[in-house]
Amino acid sequence: MTRRVLVCGTWREALAFLLLACPAFTCAAELSLPERTGAPGSSLTAPLAFAAQGNPVTGLQFDVQYDSSAMNVTFTAGEGLRAVGKNLHTVQPDYNRRRVLVIGSNQKPLPDGVLLNTFINLYSNAKPGTYALTISSSFATNAAGDNLPLSITAGNITVKGGQDQAVRLSSDGVVNAASMAAGPVAPGEVITLIGSDLGPVYPVQAAADHLDTVLNGTRVLLNGVAASLLFASPNQINAIVPVEATGAGTVSLEVQTEGATRAQAAVLSAVASPALFTADATGAGQAVVFNQDASLNSALNPASRGSEILLLLNGAGSNQPADVSVQIGGTAAEILALSPSSGLVPSLTLVRCRVPGEIMASQTAGLMVTVGAAASQSGVTLAVQ
Repeated sequence: MTRRVLVCGTWREALAFLLLACPAFTCAAELSLPERTGAPGSSLTAPLAFAAQGNPVTGLQFDVQYDSSAMNVTFTAGEGLRAVGKNLHTVQPDYNRRRVLVIGSNQKPLPDGVLLNTFINLYSNAKPGTYALTISSSFATNAAGDNLPLSITAGNITVKGGQDQAVRLSSDGVVNAASMAAGPVAPGEVITLIGSDLGPVYPVQAAADHLDTVLNGTRVLLNGVAASLLFASPNQINAIVPVEATGAGTVSLEVQTEGATRAQAAVLSAVASPALFTADATGAGQAVVFNQDASLNSALNPASRGSEILLLLNGAGSNQPADVSVQIGGTAAEILALSPSSGLVPSLTLVRCRVPGEIMASQTAGLMVTVGAAASQSGVTLAVQ
């Protein structure tokens, strides 16, 4: 009887049996990076995509390996990571490798889509050729900590052309310094520029007591108006959008080094482009929130329901208090006061509000601020008890 079933049964029946009886035959989750091409000195962007393939992946760790003699690689959180409020951690174990950890205190599985935005900054002296961009030492886990199957597809980076063809800064590389997401710029917003060979060779920070529009020969102009600078380095510049530089339509952004144009980009402007700062500076996960006793909010130090908290908001523009609203755990929070931040960047807004007493206790309660019709980024949380 057994012999007859094996001979007469179709291959479809056998495959169905294997899929039902053997978990090893389930499809692996996927991580993939596309191929990119650019001239020496260019800044390339590549979405690192994730596909669950039915696997409940709640955490990831992997290494991205590249040739550090030709390029620098950095990451920002993608929409997939933001959607579930996970945290992004990166370290550099050696010159040719960037280690990435995606983890969070919530048990939500990662959705399909862009997990991370990858910035590949080619050096001006990068030699023409094809460079491998590989993903190794990869692990995927579920909520119980079990390992799940994970497949990898990574593309190459091709360098060709001359430096005169370099695009050192793209519009995708102009991001809100709080959310680390690209979007329109607003008056007084702190922005971060991510690109190739933008600023001075050695990183320099603004003075502790005042801001300048020039840091070690580097300037940023928006519609011809010089921005105050907080930080400048080869691959990153932090600047404050001048109030008089924004308006309806498009803003022309220019980076200058020693008076010479280094990079240009066109970005949209808006009355407000709100975003909340987060604890890991990636724009996702635990927000920078001060509890009523002035201590930092965290899973180990949650805010009590009904207590006051203080939020740090970027990109609020010049809107009036009536235009600002806060939601915690999906419920409207009472706003108690709005005030400019003290210190070097008064254009940041301090929002003092009350945690709704009727919401559920949670280590990852959703947090969102709306200014007019514009809302802060998704995936930001705070802890409530």
